[in-house]
Amino acid sequence: MPERQDLTEIYPEELRRVFPTLEEKIEAFLAGNGKKVVTVETTTEEVKQCAEGLQTLAKTIATGISNGSIDPVSLYLQTTQPARAVGEVAVGSPEQVGILAFGKHRYHILEKVEGPIGRSLLFLLQRIPHRVDTGAEVHGFKKVDVKGKEDFVPAESGGIEVYIPLVDGITFHVNNKVFQPKALGGLITILPGDNHHHSKDTGIGPARVLILGGCGFGIGTKTDKNLEVAKFASIPKLAGIL
Repeated sequence: MPERQDLTEIYPEELRRVFPTLEEKIEAFLAGNGKKVVTVETTTEEVKQCAEGLQTLAKTIATGISNGSIDPVSLYLQTTQPARAVGEVAVGSPEQVGILAFGKHRYHILEKVEGPIGRSLLFLLQRIPHRVDTGAEVHGFKKVDVKGKEDFVPAESGGIEVYIPLVDGITFHVNNKVFQPKALGGLITILPGDNHHHSKDTGIGPARVLILGGCGFGIGTKTDKNLEVAKFASIPKLAGIL
């Protein structure tokens, strides 16, 4: 695993004061989960442990925003400046911050640590225009052609991602269930095999989310919205911040 830069070397002092313990919690997560790759074949207990590790990081960030007198727009601007300075990067590039253009979406990479397969840890800021759906996708499966028909089979990677909604009004669809947490009010956890997508169809302004991916997290496979391949139904998808 390549040596990563401390967040203190990347982001301004004002922002670092909002998250005083984040760096040490990132190191703790990587020490315990940095070499793990979770797939649809991984045990429920191990997937749950990795998910809880990412949730801990996400809660640290959400609490820092709430208690640090920084609003989501300021957070977005201050964290994306280093990404803009690095410029646009391609999928699989070694930079830890930058801008990733993928399909119709553009992500600001805030933290990037590569692992054995996929990413050990990735922080992404995603902005989706008002009333635009991200499109359903699933991690841990890949599309194959079986006798002229499309099918999905387990992939070698999958990973976990945790969404922090930074604005109100975002609707998350996970395995045909609907979640509508308020800004910084709940975490959405996506596990290998979860069919998911989201959009902001109410109010004004775009959907803004902070995504934490880890444990072999990689690009999802686009699916039909009704495809049901969930493998870890016993692990809750919505978790509270406090």
